[in-house]
Parts: sequence; C-alpha cells; structure tokens
Amino acid sequence: MAEISTEVNKEIIEEWPTQNTAKFGRNLTASEVHYYLEFQEYPNTSETGFASIYNVSGWDENEAQKAFAMNNIQYSYGGNGTIRKVQNCDFFPGIRVSKEQRNCLSFKVCEFASKELDVGHTSVDFSKSFFKNIFDANEKFHEKTTLCVFAKAYECHCEYIDQNGVKCNGIPKLCEFNQVAGLITSKKKFIGCTNWKLKEKHQYLTIPNNVDLELLETMFSEYSYHPYGIDFKNDEVNTVDECFMVRPNIARSDECRSVSKKASACPVTFYHIIPENLKECPFIATVSVGKHNHPPPPPYKTPYNIKNQLQNIINNEHTLDLTRRKFLTGTMIQNYLNGKQLSELHPSLNNQSKIDYYIGKTRRSQYPYGQNILGVTHEFMKHEKRFLDSGQYIVVCATKQQLKAIPELTYFEIDMAFKRIHGVTNECEVSAYVSRIQKTLTFARIFTNIETADAYQTLFEDLFNCIEKDTGDIFNFYHIHGRGLGCIIADQHKGQALGLGRYLNSKYPNLTPRNIDKNKQISSEIRTWVKDKRVSWVLSGISIAFTKMDHIIWNQTPNNTNVGESAHVNVNHDGRCNFDKRQWESGNVYEKYNIPDSYRDKSELARSIQAEKRAAKKRKCKQTSSLSTVKKQKNPCFDQQRKVNTLAQETLAIRKQANDELEREIALLEKRNKLLGL
Repeated sequence: MAEISTEVNKEIIEEWPTQNTAKFGRNLTASEVHYYLEFQEYPNTSETGFASIYNVSGWDENEAQKAFAMNNIQYSYGGNGTIRKVQNCDFFPGIRVSKEQRNCLSFKVCEFASKELDVGHTSVDFSKSFFKNIFDANEKFHEKTTLCVFAKAYECHCEYIDQNGVKCNGIPKLCEFNQVAGLITSKKKFIGCTNWKLKEKHQYLTIPNNVDLELLETMFSEYSYHPYGIDFKNDEVNTVDECFMVRPNIARSDECRSVSKKASACPVTFYHIIPENLKECPFIATVSVGKHNHPPPPPYKTPYNIKNQLQNIINNEHTLDLTRRKFLTGTMIQNYLNGKQLSELHPSLNNQSKIDYYIGKTRRSQYPYGQNILGVTHEFMKHEKRFLDSGQYIVVCATKQQLKAIPELTYFEIDMAFKRIHGVTNECEVSAYVSRIQKTLTFARIFTNIETADAYQTLFEDLFNCIEKDTGDIFNFYHIHGRGLGCIIADQHKGQALGLGRYLNSKYPNLTPRNIDKNKQISSEIRTWVKDKRVSWVLSGISIAFTKMDHIIWNQTPNNTNVGESAHVNVNHDGRCNFDKRQWESGNVYEKYNIPDSYRDKSELARSIQAEKRAAKKRKCKQTSSLSTVKKQKNPCFDQQRKVNTLAQETLAIRKQANDELEREIALLEKRNKLLGL
C-alpha cells in the first residue's frame, strides 16, 4: 500500500491530472477536481461540487493539519461541529479518514445595505478590484461632511446638569441667532438643545463652513437618527439606505453601528477530509458544494504558516519592552521580509493591530503575572547622512507614486524635522492627511544645509519640476489656474514664504500683485500683539480677511501643522528609510482589499465625536469648579470657620504635647525615687 501511494504521489506532482468526477461518499461527489501545493483561502465551489486536493508531502503531520485546517478559509462557517470517522473513503480507497461538514455563514451587512452587494460568486479574482469598488462607494458615503455633522449631533449628548444634579435629556435641533458685526447683521446657524433655557449652558455645536446647510436642514426636519438603524417605537425607517459596509461574522467592532444583521443564508457547504495517517496518504481534500449568494469577504484571516513564522520571530525578541514599531523596525523581521512590506506577505497584515496581538500573546506566555515596568525608552535608529563637499546642496527624495499624488491634493504641509539628522543638514517633510485612507502620508523628503529665501526658491523649483517631469503635466495652483493645489501650510518661517513667492513670481511674471491697505484704526494693545504679524504674507496666512485664497479651499484646509508634526513623530519612532514605503503600501492595501491598518476607527466622524467629547469633558470640569466656587462664595463665614477649626486643632496638639512632657517627667521622678530607695 505504501509503494502504491508513493507512485501516485509522484504522478500527481509531475503531471497534475484533472479528473472530471470524483466520489467522496455516498451522497458527495465533485464534478471538478484540482490539485494544489498551497492552501486556498477562497476555495472554488460549484453547484455540482468542486474538490481542492492539497499535496502535503514533506510536511510535518501536525503542522500540515494546522496549516490546511478548515478554520484557515476566509469564509465564516458554522454547523454542528462534529467530525465523523469514515473507514473507507471512495476517493482514498482503503484509507481511514475524518470528515468534517460546515456551512457558509455569509457575512455581516448593514440594515440598509446597498443592493450592489447582492452578487454571488463561485471563485474569487482580486484583479477585478471588487473590494476597491466597495471601498470607493463606502468612502463616498462616509466622506459627506454633512452626514458626519448630523450623526455627531446625536452621538454627542447634551452634558448640562441643573442645580438638582439632573442631567439634560434633550435632543439636538438646528437653531440660528443674529450675528452683529459693526453695522452688518447676519444669521448664523448652530446645533443646540431642545431643552435650552435662558442662562443655561446646554449643548452648542458650531457648523463648519463646508457643510451643506440645505441638506442639514432637510435631515433635521425629515430624517431621524437611530444608532441601530430602526426606531421600533415609532416604526420609522426614514434613514439613509445605501450603506456599503461589509464585515465578516467574526468582526466585533464596526464603523457602522447598524452592522449586526447577517445576510441571507448561504447555500454553500464545505466538506473537509483528512486521512488519519498523512504519512501513508499525504493528501487533504476540501469539497465545496453550492454557489455563494454574497460577495467574498475581505481577507481578514492570516494564513497559519505566516502567522506561525511571525510568532516565532516575536518569541525570539526581547518582549519586555517590545512594541509594534520596534518589532517592525527590527533586524530579524527585516531579514525575514527581505525588502518586502508586511502587507505583501498577506493583505490581512495591513491591519497592524494583529502584530500587537501577537506581541501580547507572547508577553502573556512569558510573563503570566504581568510586568512591573513596560518599556519607557526606545532606541531610535538614526539614519545619518554626511556629505564631504563644502558647498550648498538640496536633495529631494520621493518616489513617482508620491509625486504623482501631490497634484491631487487640496493642500500639503511643509515643515522641518530636527531629530533624525545631525549636523548642519536639515530635513523638510512634505506631508498631508489623506482622509479616504485615514492616514498621514509623506509625499517628499528634502535635505538641505541652508534656510535662506533663495534656497527655498530653489527647493520649490526642484520639487515642482520633479512633479511635472513624472506626471508630464504642468503643476496647477488653484489661485492661478482655478484648479489644483489650493494651499501650502508652513510655520512662520520668512524664508519659506519668500522662497515660494519668488518661485511663483518667476514662473508667472505676468500676474500683477494686489496690495491690501493696512487698517490704521488699531488700539495700542492689539498693535503690540500683531507686531510680528503685520507682514502681508503672515496676515494672509492666518486670517481669512487678508487671504487671497479661495474661501472654499480655506475652509477645507486645516489651521494648524499637526499633520507635519505627527509625520515627524512617526518617522522618529520608526527611524528607517522604508517608513514612507510602508505607509504607502498600507494605503494601497486598504483601497484594494478594504482592510484598514488598525482596529481603531479613525474616520472623520469618529475623530469629530472624540473631539467633542473631550471638549464636553473640559466644560464639565469647568462647570464643577465654578459650582464649588459659588458654594464657597455663598457662605461668607466659611474661611473664618476654617481658621477657628485650625486654631482649635493646633491648641489641642499643644496641650497633648504638654501632657506627654508631664507624663515623661513623672516617670523619671518615679525611677529616681526607686534608685534612691525612697
């Protein structure tokens, strides 16, 4: 029997025959049989049966059973969980096998899932960019600022507490007030509370300028917000009905609060057949019967062999202060990846929270009772570049993918980093926050040893020339061409502003600059404050009244340099030149497979809700502090009574000390009398 099995194995490995029909049991047949050396995460299926046969020759028996187990498929499955023992399988004659039967459980969708998700499949082809289509449609739904403001108003409850300690239970409503600026009176809308009364500080949410007020009014008047989709009390279903959120059944946290309803039952059944003696018969079979009535789930599960190898690498690290970033920048993982990115091993690893889980698993096994001190210091791997020439230099570092993406931006930030480079060389980062992938990306790194206006003029010339060379098009500026880049955010560095101005003036000399008259009616206090801000290029960068930018672009760009600072922090933590490549690869995987880089929700709605909660907490602390101050002020004898109590306590302490001294003297006298025999 062993010799026959060996001959069959060689024949299968060399010729890979394809059978038309195979029988695996009394009522289980497959019209197609294919042989594989690697496990198929999305096994093909057919209504007449599709068999995937895996050749596990050379594998350790235990490792083969784990690597080719049923739980490695990307589909969610269920069933009774029983495994039957079969004495004689038709496909493996004379071989005792174990047979496991499971049913496909489809996936989780929203209560208001789009009809575009009602597509079936028998095989998965990622070249069709199905997940990219879901990603684009999902982003189109979630990037609507008006919807985010509407949801934020209901997610952030009114935090007002009255004098009796009762918290307000009002709901948000759209309000307006008259704003007076000099002789001009205008109406301004805001989101308030239905329980508002005069001299009570209820919820007050400002409305950003880029919100569609007409749509917001329609939503407040005609729509109702329910975190779980349906108002069962009033039987209202008047909500947005085009959601593209798709999650596997194992998902527990979702951006969409309504992702709880499972799709309709899937008719596909999986049969997993494993011989009890894999050395005698080194083959494992998976038979899929039926046609999936849903799209394929995203590749969330990491294959066993990749997961096992990563776990072994982590086990060999010093896990006492090991973090995700320290692991990803370590020598062992870099040698294992051999120049590739982690997400190139498998799309599921784009979610780097998995690395945190693997590290935590190892740490819990090595330190089952916890640790007193986790890591508080990290060794930064510094990439120092020294130049031997004594002249001035400017080095622009960027990939074609990075440069081609800059013309699509509304803005970018340029800021200087000080930690990575030593000596006279300075590093400037060109970065921006890309909301559709919820990441801060660096688009170029520029190294220079000078910071004059002429140097920055050359810097911008080199940067935009590289972009035009790679894209083949002229770089457009919104204030000049009516499209393209709308804003460049920088700190208050005179050289950067003058350098950019000289570059634009040299490239477009036909444009006549417009002068803005200075306002001389300024008080002495304000004049002192704006002494450093009176320069025209500074005023145009901090005030919408003096800017030449389009007001829409002004409202869409941030009023701080947080993106640039966060980019500095990220690269300082990672400290390697492949940091940018890893960030961009992570963004590409998110767009293609719809797998984010973390379990944490970093969408615009989530960030705005967290910001409002922090502001509400701050207001609550101030309110509590003011209430305690009022209580103290209402009792004018409070300080006097406290002084009396303090004085009484001090008097008691003095008396106690005197009594102790007296007792000590009496004890000494008694000892003296005993010694003298009195």
